[in-house]
Amino acid sequence: MKKLRFLSILTLLFVLASCDSGSSKETVNASYSSSKNNVNYYITITSARAIAGDTFVLKVKRGTDEKTSAGKLEARDAGSLQYRPGYKDAPAFFVEVSGSKITLLTGTITFSDGTSESGPGFFSSGSEGSGGSGNNSGGSGSGSGSGSGNNTGNNNQGNSNNNNGNNGGGVTKTVSVGAQIGTMTAGMAGSVTFPVTTSNIADGSYTATVANLPTGINVQGNVIINNKNGTLTLAGDTSTIAGITSTLTVTIDSVVSGAFTLTISAPATTTVTLNNVSTSGGATTTALILTFSTAITGLSASDIALSGMTVTKGTLSGSNPYTLPVNGFTQSGTLTVSANKTGYVISGSHTVDIYYLVTIGDISNFLAGQTGGASADNPIVLPIAIDLSQPGSSLGYLLAIIDTAGKYVSLDLSACTGVTAFDPASLPADGKDMIVNIILPDKATSITNGNFPYATFAGFDNLTSVSGANVTIVDMAAFKNCASLEYVSLPKAENIGAYVFQNCTALERIELPKAKKILIYTFSGCTALEEVSLPEVTDIGQFAFDGCKALERIELPKAKEILIFTFKGCTALEEVSLPEATDIGQFAFQNCTVLESVELPLVKTIEGGAFDNCKALKDVSLPKAETIGNNAFYGCEALKEVSLPEATDIDQNAFAHCAVLEKVSLPKAETIGNYAFYDTALKEVTLGAVAPTTLGGNILFYVTGIVTVYVPIGAIAGYDSDWETAFLNGSSGITLIIEER
Repeated sequence: MKKLRFLSILTLLFVLASCDSGSSKETVNASYSSSKNNVNYYITITSARAIAGDTFVLKVKRGTDEKTSAGKLEARDAGSLQYRPGYKDAPAFFVEVSGSKITLLTGTITFSDGTSESGPGFFSSGSEGSGGSGNNSGGSGSGSGSGSGNNTGNNNQGNSNNNNGNNGGGVTKTVSVGAQIGTMTAGMAGSVTFPVTTSNIADGSYTATVANLPTGINVQGNVIINNKNGTLTLAGDTSTIAGITSTLTVTIDSVVSGAFTLTISAPATTTVTLNNVSTSGGATTTALILTFSTAITGLSASDIALSGMTVTKGTLSGSNPYTLPVNGFTQSGTLTVSANKTGYVISGSHTVDIYYLVTIGDISNFLAGQTGGASADNPIVLPIAIDLSQPGSSLGYLLAIIDTAGKYVSLDLSACTGVTAFDPASLPADGKDMIVNIILPDKATSITNGNFPYATFAGFDNLTSVSGANVTIVDMAAFKNCASLEYVSLPKAENIGAYVFQNCTALERIELPKAKKILIYTFSGCTALEEVSLPEVTDIGQFAFDGCKALERIELPKAKEILIFTFKGCTALEEVSLPEATDIGQFAFQNCTVLESVELPLVKTIEGGAFDNCKALKDVSLPKAETIGNNAFYGCEALKEVSLPEATDIDQNAFAHCAVLEKVSLPKAETIGNYAFYDTALKEVTLGAVAPTTLGGNILFYVTGIVTVYVPIGAIAGYDSDWETAFLNGSSGITLIIEER
């Protein structure tokens, strides 16, 4: 049985006698708690002179056994102080009191001014009281006084009366604030600290009130006083301050400090050069590209001055170079750009030509005055805003103007109107080969083809990029055989027709985030295409990526069916994940010779030749596959193990010539075709309770060596001699073991 310990609390009173006859005496109330045979002292002191941090020495004597503990006084509630042996830096000790009287208790306080007081007191461990000590205490301070007291013992409690002198009182509380630590700079957020010292403010957390704080600066939390020391933190946002020196005072525990100084320094001036200003953008909105010698903190459009033309500034973005949209101009002209920012000396200004091209005449005059455009590597940016439906400003008329100028252009038609279906297929070839980049009209919602089987962009022999912000439909063969096309961005296109990018041999990057259907031959022959992400595509047509020899990675998270020859000959494809696909068509991945991993969690049907000659294929995950077609994994020379937990039908030659295939699990197989595992390294086969029927009648497993067939317990009778004959037929040098487990 566990013994219980009971705690009792007694109160005792003792008197400290002065070590210095000129000093006053103090009344000390002491209490202790006892736990069976031991005493632990918790000395509580009420004193006009003592403060937290003063030294206290406690001495206890029982007979000849004497113990001493020393430490610091700590603040308690209601302004009193406490000394606790065994807490923080005070040594712990206990005194046995059972059966013996403690004969001596002595306490000594050393005050902050270096003086000390001490004296004895007497008490017993029981409830029987001993006489308390009287105390005559003269007040300290400039006055003097006298008093008398009487003592009557009552349960360890002495009573005393005390008359203080007229000018009596304790040590005056003070707060001193030291010099600022750290810097706070105008225009930047930050904080600084000040050391705080006090004379006799008790340890604890105090709310500090600071007078004359500048706007935007605040006190960071409370001030914690510990052993007469603390820290005052000022923090805030100095963005509205140019730099100041402010005189402050702080009030802590109702005590006001002397004056101290807060300094917020003005930032150093930084010299910056505006190195260059160029333009980019359309016919009605131009983006200024500003480059400085160094980035400028907090630079905004209001710091950029524009003169020479009436324009409207947008919001500055970026960080060296910065981009500033401007619009609202009504004619071509020259714009002067300069900059100014508080805290910076910015030198240099630049002029840029702004072209407001809203008529065919504007375009003709503009091209005539340009010195660039001599080659496709240096095209002239041509942003225009015309009505393409008008006879005098049609797309054909525009191409003729470009052809006459004989200059290569990056054509921005985004601000043009009058066209929703973009179709240059039937237009004359003149000028098409001078277009290097084209941005289609924002009004255009489709790219059509009125001249199939020819491409919509046939004749655009130097076209490298195409974008159309609102195009949703791309008709068949739109960019077929555009051998220079490198980049396509059609962020809203959903339906991508057949042959659209066929044989675009330079195409490296496509952005079709909303596309839902990819039809036959869409990317066939795109030999430079390395990565494709089509997050919304559900249907993919035959031969869609046939011959994409550089394609390494493809994301088709929603594709349901992969049709015949879809990825045939993608000789750089390393990994395939088709989490939603249910069917893999014939020869879909044929000759993907570096493909190593296939994860097809929902696929039920693998059709004939689907992974034929995937020589590097090591990992195949087909947890739901039910049918494996003929030649499906023919010649997968790196495949060592196959698990098909749901497969019922394995067609002929399905895993033929998988030279290192050693282990196959087919627990639900019902039929296994002729030559299904021909020329493998098979050592272990797991089959189900019912022996699968052979298709073709012979040479089921044409292998050599020892092959163990595991079947469920009680099923071995179904694997009779006829089944063994079919298994062994045509094989030589094979030992067959059928084992239950």
